[in-house]
Formats: sequence, C-alpha cells, structure tokens
Amino acid sequence: MVKVVLFGSLSTLTNLIDLERRALNLALEQHGVPISWSSMDYMKVIKQRGRFSGVSQVIDAIPNLEQASFYEDLERHFRNLIDDTRLVPHPWTEAALLELAKRPTKVALVSGAERQTVLRVLAAIYPTRASTVFNFVTSQGDVAEPKPSPALYLHTLKRLNVSAINAMAIEATQHGMMAAQRAGLSTAGFQNRYADAERLSQADFELGKDLRTTIDRFHATRLKSATAS
Repeated sequence: MVKVVLFGSLSTLTNLIDLERRALNLALEQHGVPISWSSMDYMKVIKQRGRFSGVSQVIDAIPNLEQASFYEDLERHFRNLIDDTRLVPHPWTEAALLELAKRPTKVALVSGAERQTVLRVLAAIYPTRASTVFNFVTSQGDVAEPKPSPALYLHTLKRLNVSAINAMAIEATQHGMMAAQRAGLSTAGFQNRYADAERLSQADFELGKDLRTTIDRFHATRLKSATAS
C-alpha cells in the first residue's frame, strides 16, 4: 500500500530550465565573464553532460572566478526570476496532486535546493495554496549530506513515520534517483527534455499516464521484488 508519494525535486513540479539559464547568464555578466548561453547551447550542455554536472564543469573551468560569490549571486538571480514569473505546473503532476488530495495518502517534496528557493517556487506555482499542497517539505540544509546520499529521503520518511516499503519516489535526475533507491524506495522516472542525459532508465518502473496507473506499477514492482526474495 502506498502511504506516501515523494516528489523528488522541483523539476517534477514545473519547468525551471529557462530560468536557470537566464540566472546563469546574469551571474556570468555580473562577474565579467564574456559568456552568454542561448537556449540551444544550454540544452546541449545538459544533454551531453547532465543537468547539474554539466553546468558546474563549465563554471569550474572559468579562470580566476570567485566561485563562492558567483554561486551566491547565481542563486539570488534565480530567486528574483522566480518571484517575477508565474510558473505553470506540469500537467501530470497537477492531476496527480489533485487526485492525491482526495486520498489518505501523504505527499512530500524532497528537494535538494535551498529552502528559500523551494518556498519561492511553490509560491510561484501555487500562489493561493503553496502551504497546503504537501504534507511535508524538505530541502538542502535539513540534513548534512546532499543527494545522491539517501539522507534527505530517510529524514522525510522518519518525519512522516512511514517505511520505505510503503513509499514511492518520483525523480527527475540521476542523483535523485540514486538517493531514493539507496533509501530503499521504489522509484519512477519523471521524463523531461533532459531525461536522457540523466539516465532515468535506472528507475524501478515507468511513470504511468496518470497516478492510478503509476501506483499499480509500484505495487507490481513491490510484488515482484517480494517474490524474488
């Protein structure tokens, strides 16, 4: 029985790719770096190297860049853009959350982003109900180790008093998928434009056309695992 559905990142809620690119360009300009990424260039880096590792590799290669200051400015620009944008929820996620609201199933967000960023994104997607969409929200800083450590997931399960066998994780990144599986969770991969680069084929089952289909696949996966053991 699924007692909790865990959405593993902000990317499972809405598309933040263009805001990330724009924030990156603003930070690069602020620090005097003559690089400005087009949408095509940004997507190319993500697809080739992965969403987070690809960008960090490019930034790490910039000579004489004060990285601590740069990342602080990057986060600030990103938050400002979020505040000025009406974010649109992914249709699958919106339908799933509406269905979950009718069930006794708990819903949690397990994000590796900073708390203020998470709260801003939720407010931008759900301006009238941001504080009621999830039963529990965890973010960077709640635990010592970031994903792919399972710490964020284990922390969430403990707070919700739910065992991993009764929880399903929906993830959009490779690091998130690894973290969920290391916490003993069955995982569904949330497909998006950079999913191939993140190698979500390691998911335990595919996301269904709707929540009901996905939960059926979760039960089938758990049954198969129990039979095999």
